[in-house]
Amino acid sequence: AVSKPYFAIAAAVRHAIGQSTTMAAMTTSRFDTLQAPPKDPILGVKEEFLADAATDKINLSVGAYRTDEGQPWVLPPVAEARKRLIEG
Repeated sequence: AVSKPYFAIAAAVRHAIGQSTTMAAMTTSRFDTLQAPPKDPILGVKEEFLADAATDKINLSVGAYRTDEGQPWVLPPVAEARKRLIEG
């Protein structure tokens, strides 16, 4: 025979599942009218880089730049600006 607590737990689980399904439906419908924003032109630079089949390219999109060996690479104009700021 199955004890009464089992039925109480089973009923509670069924109730919770029913509520979460209802909440999911409500949440989904709340955002149905939202439209995707236009693509960010800055982030699009990386997409273009990845789509380009050229082998002699440098990824200048957002992020830290690294050599093929994985070492940090500072853009020459940035290095020059840093030098000028430090030297005055």
